[in-house]
Amino acid sequence: MSYLLSRWLAAPATALRAVLVLGLAASTLAACNDSAPPINDTPTLSSVANQSITAGSSTGDLAFTVGDVETAADRLTITATSSNTDLVPNGPSNLVLGGSGSSRTLNVVPAAGASGSTTITLSVSDGSATTSTTFVVDVTRLASLYVDSSGGKVYYSTRGNSIYVANLDGSNATTLVTNQTTVHGIAIDVTAGRLYWADWLAGVLRSANLADGSDSQDVNSGSSRNLGLAWMPAP
Repeated sequence: MSYLLSRWLAAPATALRAVLVLGLAASTLAACNDSAPPINDTPTLSSVANQSITAGSSTGDLAFTVGDVETAADRLTITATSSNTDLVPNGPSNLVLGGSGSSRTLNVVPAAGASGSTTITLSVSDGSATTSTTFVVDVTRLASLYVDSSGGKVYYSTRGNSIYVANLDGSNATTLVTNQTTVHGIAIDVTAGRLYWADWLAGVLRSANLADGSDSQDVNSGSSRNLGLAWMPAP
């Protein structure tokens, strides 16, 4: 660059000087580019929805994606931590990372018999920059459970205001009944297609359509607070 500058000063105001000016500018730009520090883009990380599960189960594999401009996805470092370590300890047995490349998974496994809530922080790092996202896992205890082995269904409540139904393996869980106070005790009459339960705080025994939870009726009211219920078909 100093050589070009000396030539420009010695050259007459002609086309040669213009050419030397262009050369000087290009040389200066190249020198600036060589000395500029490289830019590191932060890695990308997709979000994970909040989860609600029952005690004794896990979230299953929660899918998320990672990426980075400069670093291959397989070389990114993925970590997961729990805010409530009594519920979900920080370790590979309770925060199980899986997948490869840009497609990753996390299975959150609560401690045996534990219930409560925890915030999971999921992070991805390229060694210089880190991106994080959080989601909440609520773990509730089962209050009542009825297994219909012949129908391949399980009916349950979680000390809340709802009754759920799922397949025997826990899949395809759906809400069957809502707007109760505290559900304790569940029974079914398969022949009549009715679901029965005790609303403990309300002191009421109720019934609804077994298929979809419709047609809710009070069987009796003003009873003591029932904690259990059994269906005994007529002989």
